[in-house]
Amino acid sequence: MRNHSIFSKYSKEFSRTGSLVHDELKPSTSDGLGTLQGELQKISFQNAENGWTVARLRTSDKDPFVTVVGHFGKLRPGEFVEVHGEWTENKKFGKQFKAVHINVIYPKSVAGILRYLKSGVIKGIGDKTAERIVQHFGQETLDVLDNDPDSLMLIPKVGKKKKIEIIKAWNERKKFRDTEIFLSTQGISPAFIARIIRAYGTEAASKVQDDPYCLARDIPGIGFITADSVAQALGLPEDSPLRVKAALSYQIQVAEENGHCYQTRDQLAESLSALLKIARVRLDELLEDALGELLEQDLIVFDEAPGLGEVYYRKECFDAESMVSQQVLRLLAAPMPEEAEGRIERWLKSYSEASGQPFTPEQLSAVKTAATSRVFILTGGPGVGKTTTANAIIRLLIKMGRSVALAAPTGRAAQRLSEVAAVGAKTIHRLLEWSAAEHTFLRDEINPLDSQVIIVDEASMLDIHLAGTIGFHEL
Repeated sequence: MRNHSIFSKYSKEFSRTGSLVHDELKPSTSDGLGTLQGELQKISFQNAENGWTVARLRTSDKDPFVTVVGHFGKLRPGEFVEVHGEWTENKKFGKQFKAVHINVIYPKSVAGILRYLKSGVIKGIGDKTAERIVQHFGQETLDVLDNDPDSLMLIPKVGKKKKIEIIKAWNERKKFRDTEIFLSTQGISPAFIARIIRAYGTEAASKVQDDPYCLARDIPGIGFITADSVAQALGLPEDSPLRVKAALSYQIQVAEENGHCYQTRDQLAESLSALLKIARVRLDELLEDALGELLEQDLIVFDEAPGLGEVYYRKECFDAESMVSQQVLRLLAAPMPEEAEGRIERWLKSYSEASGQPFTPEQLSAVKTAATSRVFILTGGPGVGKTTTANAIIRLLIKMGRSVALAAPTGRAAQRLSEVAAVGAKTIHRLLEWSAAEHTFLRDEINPLDSQVIIVDEASMLDIHLAGTIGFHEL
């Protein structure tokens, strides 16, 4: 789906005014915010991930520089901008203008145009070339570059190869500017505009118009709800197959985040009908096709669950669940070192007497089972003695000569476990050595933990993916 009329409307307006902002889109100051216009002198800092920028803006030749902060997108020193925002006071850096909207504008004076072209914003235009271009076209220079760049061929003392290079660079830069404006008119924030352009380049506008839901699939931080609002602004029908397919993926993902590995067909139909505001009869027709497409693309997996019928997983979740079940079966099938029952009994009696904590029959059974099992789950309500039992299990395993690693899903849970256990505990991510740079655990099936036993507290907080990473390790 592509709405050419929306994009061409703004492109014509840019050409007419020489500005990158349609008058209707310029922010008003009725919301209590102010507006600054000037030339970007320096980019002091810019976050490559989200476009957060600290820059210096010269608002006039007489006034001092202004520090402007915000999500700038693809801007460079030498650009002329209109910044809509408010003054703030930073405790460390002092007075700053915090931008809500930033629009690139063209300088109006000949001197400003010359300074703009000399800034290096446009590849191929140096000082002498900038002077010759401005001398030839004067105040119409930027309008000529926008609408009739071939006129550069009329400028004397500038070679044909150089002129072609300038035209190409100007058109490339113009594509980025037009793309930023198109995305901003769809209500996308500057932080996400920077990510979108980084992902798609100058093809961003056409990709978003063809399939707005690519934003939810490809851009971190943008979900179905934001992508759907863009789709609706572009005029996508409410019962578009694109919309239903994207919503279906979203609903399965939401269910997974809420602890459900799969959804039944009825659950999906009910939640989609409520989300998309589509009548159930019509939705059932669309759902059949959407499921078929996602299955064909290997993005979801179909299975049969006893008593539930058809269920659908995200492919990654199905693979993770399958892996966990295979790991549990592997552990259960592996031989367990024999341990004399009498030795365990004597240790438990000695430990109970030394600690002054007598065991209940249930606790004794739990400790014995844990010490002689490959896989063991300890569960119970508050106050039933889980902590006492877990502590005894840990100490018994160490007494048996086993190396034990303790872990928990959160830092708080790990600290609490450390306080009551015989050895220190770590978060699961720290235990498995999570690498933010490589976005993976350094401890895996190739580089397993040295510990013979891994004990995880608050295991009910694990999702299926994290549970799978623990199961890689031979116990």
